[in-house]
Amino acid sequence: MVSEYGPPRTARECISEHILTPSQIQDFDWTFLSLVPKLIENEVDFAVSLGLIHNTNKCEACNLPRVLIKRKKLLDGYMWRCRDCKSSCSIRAGSFLEASNLSIKQIIMLLYCWSLDMKQVTIKKEISVSSRTITDWMQFIREVCEQDILNNPIMLGGIDEQTNNPKEVEVDKCFFFKRKYIKGPTQDDVWVFCAVERGSHRCNLTTVEEKDREGLFPIVRAWMLPGTRIISDGWADYEGLDQFEHATYEHEHDSARPKIQKLSGGRQGLDTCDLHLVEFMWRHREKGEVFPRIIQCIRNQYSFGAS
Repeated sequence: MVSEYGPPRTARECISEHILTPSQIQDFDWTFLSLVPKLIENEVDFAVSLGLIHNTNKCEACNLPRVLIKRKKLLDGYMWRCRDCKSSCSIRAGSFLEASNLSIKQIIMLLYCWSLDMKQVTIKKEISVSSRTITDWMQFIREVCEQDILNNPIMLGGIDEQTNNPKEVEVDKCFFFKRKYIKGPTQDDVWVFCAVERGSHRCNLTTVEEKDREGLFPIVRAWMLPGTRIISDGWADYEGLDQFEHATYEHEHDSARPKIQKLSGGRQGLDTCDLHLVEFMWRHREKGEVFPRIIQCIRNQYSFGAS
């Protein structure tokens, strides 16, 4: 990293000498006690080591590496400048942090607090931001989760390799809440369709408008591997999915319905409902390893890779 007390004596074409690998991020013991000192010591270097900011920058006009220049008046204290044409840009250019006016400390602490599933009102207080800012950032992070699920779909069921028996997936649909500000007898209700794999408890959820065979069959086919044994509430329209087995259950043994009910307690607005479902699925898939995983998702989606 360049000196904190003035411009570098030798122009630097990179910010940090050490970029953490995905396995190093995954294996690190992330706590407030381990995170805060790194942010205090050098937040820019730490953000680069995590892969939240690019370590180098190339001038598009000259096709040459830009060099790092210290500028105290800038938000992060540094900028990239081309030696030849003297063009410059933020060190956040092309990164997850580019469009934000929050400090690097605030953004990383926000990501960590979100990973602990803190309430928005608590995160807002802890990092000292407005209600609008915290709402926008929660939406932004959920969009990262959504893209990760699109890139890595959660496929359920199939055949158990050890027993050679079909894996069982419970499916159910449940009333979620009424749409806001939309009137009309056929447009008020929002329903959620849920599938939960027995044993692993991996799940998929989505809002649905059509609750009949035509509406749900494409979802079932997209979510489940051939050979799956579907466990339903006895709804006759599940019959006909030839590549799957089908059985029925009583609602008291239904593990899909509680997941929907847990979500429905929040009564989120229609425009954010699907993203809240995505966040729930993503968190459930990661099983507690949320902070290193959301960092890796950001790295992947902003073309950082492992470098």
